[in-house]
Amino acid sequence: MDWQNQEKPIIVGAGIAGLSSALALAEKGISSLVLESRDHLEEVGAGIQLAPNATRLLQKWDVLDQLTDLGVKARFLELRDGLSAKTLLQVDLQDVSERRWHGSYITIHRADLQNVLYQKAKQNSLIDIRLSEKVTAISEETPQLAEIRSDHQGEDDRFVTPLVIGCDGVWSKMRQFPPLDDHASFSGFIAWRATIDIDALPKEFIRSFADVKTVVAWMGPDNHLVGYPLKAGKSFNFVAITRGNNPGESWSREGDKNDLFKHFNDWHPEIRNIFNLVEKWTYWPLFQMLPHRFSDNRFRVFVGDASHGFLPFAAQGAAMAIEDSATLAELLSNKNLTLADAMRLYSTLRTPRVAAVNKRGAFNSFVYHATGPVAFARNVVMKFRSSESFMASLDWLYGYDAESAARKLTGS
Repeated sequence: MDWQNQEKPIIVGAGIAGLSSALALAEKGISSLVLESRDHLEEVGAGIQLAPNATRLLQKWDVLDQLTDLGVKARFLELRDGLSAKTLLQVDLQDVSERRWHGSYITIHRADLQNVLYQKAKQNSLIDIRLSEKVTAISEETPQLAEIRSDHQGEDDRFVTPLVIGCDGVWSKMRQFPPLDDHASFSGFIAWRATIDIDALPKEFIRSFADVKTVVAWMGPDNHLVGYPLKAGKSFNFVAITRGNNPGESWSREGDKNDLFKHFNDWHPEIRNIFNLVEKWTYWPLFQMLPHRFSDNRFRVFVGDASHGFLPFAAQGAAMAIEDSATLAELLSNKNLTLADAMRLYSTLRTPRVAAVNKRGAFNSFVYHATGPVAFARNVVMKFRSSESFMASLDWLYGYDAESAARKLTGS
């Protein structure tokens, strides 16, 4: 499609998915308009893990060095038993990532990632970002154009575009406008989070790692806990996943620490001591966007959580949004494709990819939360499995090249 003689695509949402989409399009020479409902981009969420399938793309967009400075290039990956605190598997993550997948594995605060993407987008002449634009309606202007109505501080704004890119998260409004009426569903899981200064952590905890730049997952019956460094190694982020009731749509509520503790009564004291260090734990319900939908086959496509709303068991939520963005931009920049062709091929590519990652997340959930004989067998297998064999099983995930996959499909 030739975008020189067309209205520019409109991206709804200036989170990670929206800003990634704008940068991916700009890298292909395509202008875009980003509409964001908030009047400023606030710090929401906590830590994010970015695997090589994402960091290779971020490097291409010229933001990886800044992200590495603000975050942490992970040195090791460890899987531990939550009841005994014993390490079952340790992998030299930095060595394997760069040698095997030619990219870094980074942990970073969500706000730092979003701010770096935002500043990069603002500096790009092909990207126009408008804040305080609350989209109120989308309709068909002509067979080739969609009309967007937006409330801008009480004033009605109107835009037309051949393509609306919905990047407004798991509680997406873009998927609720007719003829769609898709809503996210509660998964039954709650995520609890807390960030602690490295200096406040017990020395015996720090000494338990070969290097503090470690991503660690403690596995236990029905729950698990993940920890990793943030803020250039100055703080450590903890995320606990438990079962729970749906408290409604919210990214950050202060929780009762006793409600969290009861899920970890049988865990090793070393781990329970971590919970005692933090007075304030925030929590949010984990929602899923099902079915996974990448297009309405008319004028809307969806990127990131608005499309597939992952549970965090594969640590691929942000990476999938970045892959979505790169895939869509590659297809939209192909002048031999019509817009309809590009939208169709985007769904064709991303549907099986997202399904495979979702399946891996479900497998991880089963393994992490195993009980009884299954947990015993898990521990034995991990204890005797080589780290190289374990990481080789992830080649399909971390070695994936979203742009190459798109070019291969189109023969370009």
